[in-house]
Amino acid sequence: MPIIAMTLPDSPSKDATFSCDADDQAVSESGKTINRYIQSATWELRPDPGTGDEEWSLSVVLTEWGKKQTGSSGSDAVYAELVRKYKNDFQWKQNDGGGMRRQLVCHFNIARNKSEFNLEPFRPDLSEEKAEAAGCNPV
Repeated sequence: MPIIAMTLPDSPSKDATFSCDADDQAVSESGKTINRYIQSATWELRPDPGTGDEEWSLSVVLTEWGKKQTGSSGSDAVYAELVRKYKNDFQWKQNDGGGMRRQLVCHFNIARNKSEFNLEPFRPDLSEEKAEAAGCNPV
């Protein structure tokens, strides 16, 4: 069922306006079901053993469909949903180096079966080999 926002006018001489956010929809305009990859994600401030500081971490739980994504197109789709949902969060904006994208790919490669994994915006974007050698947590 489409979700539509209605804004009522502030005077009888004006018209109501209607809008929708594509991210709120379960079905696209073409009638296809929109795949949802992220079941939940929550920002947590927690101690990081690598830096010794309190760091922001996005704790991510994938849907069953999200867990089935493979290859670069699969991780691209999951990452795109994360970006759409969290790009305006102040914690996300610390992701200047793009390390969260690398962490996601790393988790897909070596920790796919984890029920929950964490992406930290302060982590650098290193090569796939270096990220995997660091257990997806390079400093």
